[in-house]
Amino acid sequence: MSNIEKPRNTRSRTILPDIWGLDHGEKLTVKFNSLNQCVDDGELEYFCGTVARKKELTPLEFLDWRKVPATSKYKIWDSKFDLTPNKKQWVLSKVGKCLRIFKHNLYAKYFNKYSTLAELKTNPDSKTDPKQWGKLAEKWYLTQWQNKFERGKDIRSHMKMPHTFGTISYARRAEVE
Repeated sequence: MSNIEKPRNTRSRTILPDIWGLDHGEKLTVKFNSLNQCVDDGELEYFCGTVARKKELTPLEFLDWRKVPATSKYKIWDSKFDLTPNKKQWVLSKVGKCLRIFKHNLYAKYFNKYSTLAELKTNPDSKTDPKQWGKLAEKWYLTQWQNKFERGKDIRSHMKMPHTFGTISYARRAEVE
């Protein structure tokens, strides 16, 4: 038997073609609890993740989700789900969290792969807009970003009980039980 390890099988990215392929004006319904937390089967949460990765909808160059222009956020809000305006905050907050995770994954994959900023800027990820990629790469080299990253690493090293529910939110777990 050889000592060569096989590549680990991992699941591919969530793309939700059934939802993105809905006819114009057709919307899906979603169930929320009394605290305005989504408790459906997870489709809306997964959809928020796909929105965060769409280069046409979410700009990468902002360090903070709160600094993303309202016009960009409105495009996100006008989605494939039948949602009342009081659900807007939940959806935008979820997309912001998914965008932060997406940017972190890009950082983890590419930052140490290239030795210079110029090299990093000329090798954008295929899922990103090259102009936005360049701005994001510049942000990664800022002292402010590096301090934020180091602080997060330090905080995570002190974590005693990590989140272990997987993809099921506390609200959905409470709804089931």
